[in-house]
Order: sequence, then structure tokens, then C-alpha cells
Amino acid sequence: MDIIVKMNFGSLVYGTNLPTSDQDFKMIYIPDAKDILLGRIQNSIVSHSTKQKNTQDDVDYENYAYHYFLKLLCSGQTVALDMLFTPENHLLLKTSLWEEILSLKDKFISKSLYPFVGYCKSQAYKYSIKGVRIKEAKQALEVLKPHYLKSPQINLEEILIEYEKMIPECTHIKIENKVNKHNLSEDFLVVCGKMIPVKASFKFAYGILDTLVSQYGHRTLETEKNNYDHKALYHAFRVAYEALELLKTGHITFPNPEVSFLLDIRKGLCQYEDLQFKLDELIEEIDKAMNESNLREKPDLDLADQLVLKVYRDKIKVNT
Repeated sequence: MDIIVKMNFGSLVYGTNLPTSDQDFKMIYIPDAKDILLGRIQNSIVSHSTKQKNTQDDVDYENYAYHYFLKLLCSGQTVALDMLFTPENHLLLKTSLWEEILSLKDKFISKSLYPFVGYCKSQAYKYSIKGVRIKEAKQALEVLKPHYLKSPQINLEEILIEYEKMIPECTHIKIENKVNKHNLSEDFLVVCGKMIPVKASFKFAYGILDTLVSQYGHRTLETEKNNYDHKALYHAFRVAYEALELLKTGHITFPNPEVSFLLDIRKGLCQYEDLQFKLDELIEEIDKAMNESNLREKPDLDLADQLVLKVYRDKIKVNT
């Protein structure tokens, strides 16, 4: 396997790394001739040094096949654009082929940055909602727990009034009447979309709610107090700033010029309501910049294909 480039990636490059940050490396490789001929090229090869994800002891490696990297780049994917503009001091290995990619970058970058904008919007929505959900799921579990521990076989309807009192203050807790599988009308306690028959036992209901809380994951549990995922929204803002700079200048600067603000978000020093408003403004600014940008309308896909054909053909000639 021939490596085209190897580089640092992630918060170390962005300028937002913390003492607890993991280490990320990205690479691009030329597949073996045998894999090219047999159509067995792996688009991406991922490996981890530890099972403890997102910790300072975690080292992540991701290696993209040459053709796949160009595909990501031409489609405006964040990871490929970040790699393209990674500064020289973060390159651990580079070849003339990487230099060729850099020299042709204007052919591959276009104003169609929908992956950028879509990522920002999805992160803002996903994690703000998750924070509220996990908070209310835990509240529902805490109401049930003492009753479950005392009398696990008693029906949920015995304490339904306690949940009714919570409904006015909660978005994701409600009581609904539905037709069950036997075509009979039945009341359900609904918590974050999970439906529990009110005639179910405390034990049954507790199992469902306990599983629900655990499914949200470690990162979401850490953010329930502020109702948003600090790290996720930090990435959303980082990507938004990158997209805006790229559309306006054709370049992405690392470390990010907004590094101080990004670190405040990552450390949880900002209110979600303020961030939501600011992120919406940024996305509107990006939409406007897309229309005004001097970047090419579409990437040169034919050129990308020519580059891949040449490199892969040469690889086959040398090894067959």
C-alpha cells in the first residue's frame, strides 16, 4: 500500500484541542494492483488504538483510497476539504501526488457545499433535542423507580397521576389513547416516543425507561443540564465558519480564526438559545454566499477521473 499523504487531523489542526482530546490521523493511499483489478478496493480503512472512544488515550487512523478521496472532495464533503487545507506543519508525510492534488484544488472545489450546510443544520437540531429528551426520560424514570423497587408487579396506572402532573412542563411526556393490536382502546404513557401500556407492571415500565436512558449515550448524558451537546454544536459552528470562508475566499484557514469562540462552545460556556440564533444567522449567510461566490459551479469530474485512471493504470503496470 503506497501512502500519498499522512496528516494530523481534527482539533489539533483546528486549534481547539483540549487535554482530553483524542488524536486523529488521516491518510490517502494507492490500492494494491490486485485489489484494483479484482474490484476489492476499500474506500476507507479505519483503525483505533483503544476502545475508549473520544478520550486522550484514543488514537484514530483513517486511510482513504485515492479515488474515494477525490470523490469526497468533488462532492464538497467536510472531511476532504479539511484535509485539503491542512497546513504544511501538520503533514507527517507527503508525495508529489499530494502536491499535484493541491495544485489542482481550484478544479475540484465548487460552491455546491450542501454537505457543509446540511451538517450544521442536522447537528443543531439533533443534539438540542437530545438534551431535552434525556432530561425528561430520566425524570420519568426517577418517578417510577421507588415504586418499582417497592412493588414491581403493581400496574403503572396506579401512579399515572404523577405523570399527568409532569405533562404541562414536559415536551416528550404525555398520555395517549390508542387502539392496541387486539383492536381495543387502551391508554399509554408515552416517553420520548416510547409507548408503555398503563396496565403494564412497574417492572415492565422500568425496563423500557431504563433502556431508553442508556441508549442516548455518554455524550448526551453529559449535556442534559444545558440541553445541548457542546462538542456537536462546536463542530457545527466550526464547519459553518469554514464553509463561509471557503465560499468567500476559496480558502480555509487553520487554526480556525474563531478559535476562542469555538472553545467557549466546546467548554459549555454558551447558552443554547444564543447559539441557535447565531447558527441560524450563519446558515443564512452561507446560503447567500453560495449565490455570490466566485467558486466554480461544479467540480471537474472528468479531470478527477483522468487522475485516478493514470495513477491506478501505472500501479497495475508496475505490479503485473
